[in-house]
Amino acid sequence: MDLAATAGRDGTAGPAGRRLRARRAAGLLATGALLFSACGDSSGVGVSKSDESGSSPTVAGATTTTATGTEASTTVVEVTTTEAATTTTAAPTTTAAPTTTAAPTTTLAGIPSGWHDALFPDLAFPPCCASNWYGQPSPAVPVESAAPLPDGVYRMIVSQPWDPARPNELVVELHRFELCSVLPEGRCELYETYEPDEMGYEETAFRTFTLPLDATIQAGVVGWSECIGFPQVGNGADLAALITAFDTAYGSLVWPRIEAGEDPTAVVQDLNANPEGGFGPPSSDCAYGYDVVFDAGTGAPPLLLQTVTSYSSDYATDTFFALAPMEELLPTVLQVTGGVLEAYFYAGFYS
Repeated sequence: MDLAATAGRDGTAGPAGRRLRARRAAGLLATGALLFSACGDSSGVGVSKSDESGSSPTVAGATTTTATGTEASTTVVEVTTTEAATTTTAAPTTTAAPTTTAAPTTTLAGIPSGWHDALFPDLAFPPCCASNWYGQPSPAVPVESAAPLPDGVYRMIVSQPWDPARPNELVVELHRFELCSVLPEGRCELYETYEPDEMGYEETAFRTFTLPLDATIQAGVVGWSECIGFPQVGNGADLAALITAFDTAYGSLVWPRIEAGEDPTAVVQDLNANPEGGFGPPSSDCAYGYDVVFDAGTGAPPLLLQTVTSYSSDYATDTFFALAPMEELLPTVLQVTGGVLEAYFYAGFYS
């Protein structure tokens, strides 16, 4: 089923869209750029990178059948820019090898390479706009760190930055999803009552390990194409190649300009007018001047950048940091199916 056919008028597909709360997180405008603030990830609620004040929730959703994309609901924001001194700081580089437990075992000998359509779990699409997650809690997990994970879906968070010196691995931590009615106060958006399947995730990670980005795992990415979410899957090696391609292009074509003092919005506008190295404009039907798309040209899902600087940048003082690859390819969940690990990432539209 095409998600666009099931999406609500607010652009949120499936049950999550019908249950989405009316509350909205405030957006901020910064000098020469649009500030995108995360939806309370530390509380176990949402992982949306941004919410514009007064906008409708437009994060992609999923159904229990084949996911092919969602309608985009966008808000035109007029940004008044002023000249200001820009201070840039390069992002730190991680070189030390991480100390973690071994990855959970997988029963599949090898997953073929190549991006293609496939089923995505509902939880692979992050909640937005002061909403909680919806679905089934994660199963109970074994105490032994080397024990195989039971089939189910787990919240996945990157615990160490991806390192280009070790492109085929990613250090992640896993948390159990649990019902809001069971979790301690503060782990969900607070309401008088919760839906029976409304969830947050446990604060303490139950396992940290190095996820191999190779043919032993499946990798899913929600990208952006023709104004809708574009979910595709490949194997871990395909994901590593996409991360590397983005990091290389960004590090040579985008960040050096910002680091040298160029306004980030001006960089975006120039790349949209003069596409280069995989960077170019979104579809004209949903291009508003502050976002840009990266297409690796390998059949991988195009990645939507609604900002070209890190979300830890200080927009009030125009102090910018480089956008890390796993800020752009936001991890959402790890699903285990028949012993096979399936890691999901989001690089689509946030309201």
